[in-house]
Amino acid sequence: MAFNGSDEEMANKSEQRMAQALATSQVESDDYIDTTAGKALTSYDINVMALRSLLLQASFNYERMQAGGWLYTLIPALPKIHNNPEDLANSMKIHHEFRTGI
Repeated sequence: MAFNGSDEEMANKSEQRMAQALATSQVESDDYIDTTAGKALTSYDINVMALRSLLLQASFNYERMQAGGWLYTLIPALPKIHNNPEDLANSMKIHHEFRTGI
């Protein structure tokens, strides 16, 4: 049951928002070149990310909402997860976008 209209209207709005997000995306594809496992995250990495997450709300803006703060939170982990520099750059672009419905 939809609150602002019928289920079909809500589905159409969702599809339109997704099409708009994909049309304005800076990322060509969200597939990775290197799919091998990266280094394991340590408890230090996770603690650093937890402390950085406290600053998430300090980065609100209307264009990307919390994307800058979210990316700042993930920066300690992303280089360990992605072995390929292109994959790292692509992942950073993905996390720095305003994405709806994903």
